[in-house]
Formats: sequence, structure tokens, C-alpha cells
Amino acid sequence: MKGILLKDLYECVCIRKNQLNWIATIALVLILTFVFRTTYVFLLNVMITAPLAGSCAYQFPMEQDEIVNFSKIQMTYPITKKEFILERFLLTLGFIGVSGVFSLILTMVYTYGYRLAALSATLPVWGMGICFALIFFSVSNVFYLGLGVKAGTVLFILLILAAAFGYVLTAVNFGVQTLLYMDKTFWLLILFAGAVLCLIASYLISVKIYEAKHA
Repeated sequence: MKGILLKDLYECVCIRKNQLNWIATIALVLILTFVFRTTYVFLLNVMITAPLAGSCAYQFPMEQDEIVNFSKIQMTYPITKKEFILERFLLTLGFIGVSGVFSLILTMVYTYGYRLAALSATLPVWGMGICFALIFFSVSNVFYLGLGVKAGTVLFILLILAAAFGYVLTAVNFGVQTLLYMDKTFWLLILFAGAVLCLIASYLISVKIYEAKHA
């Protein structure tokens, strides 16, 4: 499994197209952070943009696998289908962890650099962003694996648009200040529990899909 993990990691960070994707995402977040020092952009970056960037890592090796029909080659490796799915989950969780650290740095910048709000108000936003990323990965991974790369990419874009629309709708209805200063403990606990359940369900469903495709 270590060899497959290293292969996927290489495809995520060393292929030029994927490198440009990461650079563009990081640059966009940094520009928004340093130009727009507002509550709206803080919530957008920390709760959606930065965390979700890590949740798309699984797509890059899947695209390459489909191009070279790697699934047939992978069948000759001493690795079970469950281990193969587990490897993709570990890879993406690692990238979500890295994006979470990046998001945490942004949180500190807004908290102590821009004095936007106290840490007690901004840190839960960061935690909710990580939970959103885990749930987003859990859902999109199942459809990506089941529908294939092309249809999965279309659905992934639709999910991104739905998340952005949901954020805008929530911000308009409740106001960004309300979202920032409201007590988020209950929602954070619900999101964390939901993220764990979604990850478990996504793994089990993904194994079933992969076994059915490569029986």
C-alpha cells in the first residue's frame, strides 16, 4: 500500500497541471485574505475555500489511473481492494490535514493580525470548515468512483457551486456577523458526528463500488 500511496502523492503534487491547480488555489485564498479583511471573506476562506481544496486530492490520481487504465495493473499488486480504497482515503485525509493547517494559519491572521474577532469566535469556524471538508469528500468520492472521472468532475463542480450558493444564502439570511458570533458549539458537534459517520459510510460504499467494478 505504501507504493500506491507514494504514486498517488507524486501525481497530486508533481504533475504540472496539478501543481498549477494548487498554486492557483493558494494564490486566490492569499489574495482574498490580504485584500479583503472582512468577516465575509474570512468565513469564505476558512470555512469553505481552504478546507475544500484538500478534499479534492483524490481526484488527481483517479484521473491518471483512468488515462493509463491503472486498475488492471493494480490488480496484479499484493494489495486488496479494501486496502486500495483505504489508501485513497488516507491520501485525501492527509491533504485535508494540510489544508486544515493552512486554514488555521489564516484564522490566526484574521484573529491576531486583523483583530476581526476573538479566538473563541474564529476557532469554531475553522473546526466547522474541517468538518465540511470531510463531509464533502465523503459524498463526492462516492459519486466520483461510481460515475467515473468525467461525470464525477461535473458533479464535483455542481457540489462546489451548491456549497457556495448555500454559503451566500446563509450569509444573506442570517448575516455574516451573526454567523461569526453565534454560539457554534452545538453545530460543531453535529458536524463532527456527521463527518465521522459520512467517512465510515463513504468508505464502505466505495469498497462495494470498487469491488463491483473490478470483480
